[in-house]
Order: sequence, then structure tokens, then C-alpha cells
Amino acid sequence: MRNPFDKTLKTGEIEPTEFVKTLNAGRTRPDDTMRPADSTGVAETKKTVPAAADTAGLYGNDVQIDFSSYVSKDSYSDAVPKDSTIAHMPKIAENVDAQGNYKVNKYKLNFTPDVVYGNAGYNTFYGVTGSTVVAFSDLLGDHQIIFATNLLLDLKNSDFSLQYFYLPNRLDLGFGGFHSARFILIDDAYGGSVYRFRTYGANVAAMYPFDRFDRMDFGLNWFNISRENIDVPEDPVEYRTVLVPSIGYTHDTSLWGYTSPMIGTRYKLGLFGTPKLGVNGLSFLNVTGDYRTYLRLGRNYSLALRGAGGGSFGRIRRSSSWAERRTGLTGRLPTTISRCRTPKTTSSSKRDFPCAATTTTRRSGPNSP
Repeated sequence: MRNPFDKTLKTGEIEPTEFVKTLNAGRTRPDDTMRPADSTGVAETKKTVPAAADTAGLYGNDVQIDFSSYVSKDSYSDAVPKDSTIAHMPKIAENVDAQGNYKVNKYKLNFTPDVVYGNAGYNTFYGVTGSTVVAFSDLLGDHQIIFATNLLLDLKNSDFSLQYFYLPNRLDLGFGGFHSARFILIDDAYGGSVYRFRTYGANVAAMYPFDRFDRMDFGLNWFNISRENIDVPEDPVEYRTVLVPSIGYTHDTSLWGYTSPMIGTRYKLGLFGTPKLGVNGLSFLNVTGDYRTYLRLGRNYSLALRGAGGGSFGRIRRSSSWAERRTGLTGRLPTTISRCRTPKTTSSSKRDFPCAATTTTRRSGPNSP
């Protein structure tokens, strides 16, 4: 028989098994042996009464252990080899109180260097040169200090900046100061002179992220701009003071590869300008936009597409062309020269900067030579 249900039973009762017989025999009362058997052939069984529930419970059911102040021992330190580097590290001491609880100390701000980069050199044309970039931060990354400099002879002819960022909250804050110097040979009334353009000032910035990909940027920059004729010290120095507030919106979903983004999109919309401050102040308003998207081509390649534009408005519009940004003068184009000119009104020993001009300018236009 393969299936027990295939068998057809002709009787309505099943003969009890040996186990059932033994079970019934143990439950039979003494006087049941004199009682005639039931007509069904199955002995009458005694009805059992369930025992009362055990109220003793388990041992230790009401025992509780408090581990909140328990100080465990690091058994791994006992197994450290004596010649291991870990064995020579200083041991932490006085970090628990008399009850064995860990002491809670106030966080102490301590800056450590993150990036230290520098180089120095000597040039027969410029003299001593060098550049340095140093970045510091604390253990939690709530405070950052960044210092960068590009030294050339002295501070008046060098570039340097110092920035501090406060980052523990959602709103990131920062402020700092900066100085930069640039030298251009301009064709002027003296037949061409080397001018030093200095820009120095201070700035404050704030960045508020809406989520991981979008944020608002706020800034306020104070610029002091001077133009000084190095070849002709008698020529008066021109000064400009500009206060430039700015606001921008940034979206960035790009994922970086080894050297550049590989996929995603990022763009920024910015608005900045300045009201006129004083007689020599400037006034302009600029709108800029920059959009970039990256299309991944395989594992190690990507295609970058970029579109950028902007507009300048106001009585004195900001320079937008490459030539105007290079010279600082509207309508002039740069031209390289191959020799250095001797100043007409001063001797070389009185000049505070060597003849380092590599660019001159000429008037642009349809009739220009």
C-alpha cells in the first residue's frame, strides 16, 4: 500500500495500539477489573484533572544587574606583544573617577595641520620667490584655518590670504583677509611705464544648505584697489574702494572620478554688485550663470558640456572680456615684448621692483597698427 488512505476500513473502530493499551492500563481504577468490558471493546479511561500551576517561578527572575557604570577591562592589551607599536603607545590614565565612571571633560579646541605645502626658489630675474599653503582644523572639523601665500621680494609685491571657517552648525560662516599684486607695462603719457595694481581687503561669507545638493551662498567683500606707477614715483597713486555684496544659488549632483566629475549636473546662479562709495567709488551690478553636465562614457571616460554667461549693468560696468580683465583698461589689448625698458625719470637703484614687465598694451580699433 503506497498511500494509507487507499485502504478501505470495514470497521468503524481501530484496534488500539500497544502504547494506548499501556496508557489505558495505567489509568484503570482497581475496581475496573471486576467490571464487564464495554461493548465497544475499549476500556473506560479515567478522566484526569489538570494540576495546579507552579507558582514558584524561575530562580533569579527578579534579579536585575545595572551595567550603566560598569568599566570593562580590555583583555586584548594583556595579549599585545612587547615589541608591538601599540605596546609603546602612551597609556590613558586618570580617565575614571573613584566609582569607576568615565570622567566627562569639556572639549578643548586644538588645531592640527591638515595640509602643509611649500616651496622656495631663486630667480635671476625676480630674486627670491616662494609659495606656501597651510590648512588647520580641530578634531571635530568645526573650525578651519587656511593660509596661502605667494611671496615675491616683499609683502607689497606678494599675494597672501588668511581665511577662517566656523562649521559646527548647518549655517557655515567664514571671514578673512587678502592681498594681491599684479604688474603691467602700460603705454601712457611717459612712453610706457610699469604699474603695480594692488587689491587688498576683507570678506565675510555664509553658506546655507537646503539639502545635500542645493545651497544658498551669501558674501560681502571689501576691496581696496590702487594703481601705482613704479617707473615714475611722482605720478600720483590712484585709489578705489568698493563694497561688493553677493548672493548665489548652487546645485550639484556630480560624482567625481580621479581628477574630475564623471556623471551628474551642477550649476550656479550669482548676483553681485556695489553701490558707489565716495567720489572715487564704483557702481555696477553683475548677473552670472554657469551650467555644467557630465555624461559618462564607459568606466574611465566622460563627456563634459558647459554653458556660461553673464551681464553687467550700471554706470561703470564690470569688465567682461579677457583683454579688459587682463589690463584693467577698456579698449586695450595685451602685446608681449622681448626686452625690458629703462625708466626715464628714476634710476634702477631707486625702484622698489625690478623690471619684470612682460606685457604692454596698445590701443585697439579698426585703424590700429
